[in-house]
Amino acid sequence: MSAGQISVPIVFRGPNGAAAGVGAQHSQCFAAWYGSCPGLKVLVPYSSEDARGLLKAVIRDPDPVVFLENELLYGESFPVSAEALDSSFCLPIGKAKNVKEMM
Repeated sequence: MSAGQISVPIVFRGPNGAAAGVGAQHSQCFAAWYGSCPGLKVLVPYSSEDARGLLKAVIRDPDPVVFLENELLYGESFPVSAEALDSSFCLPIGKAKNVKEMM
């Protein structure tokens, strides 16, 4: 409604989706619901490397962002590259990561 004249740099971060040991009413995925809100960016990282790089990007973003983490992935181990351990590591928002090549 501000035609881009006002910046709202805020990040909402939290768990999302199915989780172990909770009822159905606590297992919804809200990514599509948040994604239908105009002007709101929604990010859902998969690995710890993705989370690290994308979290840095959303903190620097001038727009409101919802950062949703799959609760079932808490405590999982992922390989982390040396590049991701660099303090300047940041992933671009809006660019997909190919993890499996299509035939």
